[in-house]
Amino acid sequence: KSDHARRYLAKATALDRLFGPAWLAYGHSFAVENEHDQAMAAYFKASQLMKGCHLPLLYIGLECGLTNNLKLADKFFQQAQSIAPNDAFVIHETGVISFYNL
Repeated sequence: KSDHARRYLAKATALDRLFGPAWLAYGHSFAVENEHDQAMAAYFKASQLMKGCHLPLLYIGLECGLTNNLKLADKFFQQAQSIAPNDAFVIHETGVISFYNL
């Protein structure tokens, strides 16, 4: 299933390279397979295209956390929180990182 989705998303991003949500979904297709570097590359592209949206920053932070780079994850969560201070997912992930940094 992931290969089929990834082919579709590769085509979608090739047709419209400026459509940020497709890059987010493309990142998710890599993240589900634990391909952290490729997921982060897609999320970074989404963050460039979706200025003012906290979601790409949140997902970059998640990938950083999964690769045990907690300081960098916290940096991205703080950036996401500055954009969406009341987002429950951002608050939760910030708490998780704080717990692991004790």
